[in-house]
Amino acid sequence: MNETQKTISGRHFVNETMVMDGRSLDNCSFRDCRLVYRGGEPPKIRDCRFEACHWEFDDAAARTLQFLAGLYHGGFDGVVENTFAAIRDMAPEAPAPETPRANARMTDLARRLADFPPVRIIKRPKPKGG
Repeated sequence: MNETQKTISGRHFVNETMVMDGRSLDNCSFRDCRLVYRGGEPPKIRDCRFEACHWEFDDAAARTLQFLAGLYHGGFDGVVENTFAAIRDMAPEAPAPETPRANARMTDLARRLADFPPVRIIKRPKPKGG
């Protein structure tokens, strides 16, 4: 796959790695893929299917999760719990639905995302001299 291609429609990916930042994905399917989010522009995902994929957080996204873990284990678990409660209450950004089917698609996406295996946080070694 072309790493610079930002808009992808109607493709089927099997056993591939994709950096998700800034991508617009429409009507694609992913099977046994490694999907990486690095903390850049969130991807736009519409009518995509995912099967046995692994989601990973790297770079800024991994650092954010590590920061939240540090807060949680450092006595600020209430802050982290409140953050997750706010996330659960947050509606995904989406254009106003044109049909009832649009709401069904968003609900279906949320249901499929809930079935994914746990995410993996990638830890990068510290640069030498830094």
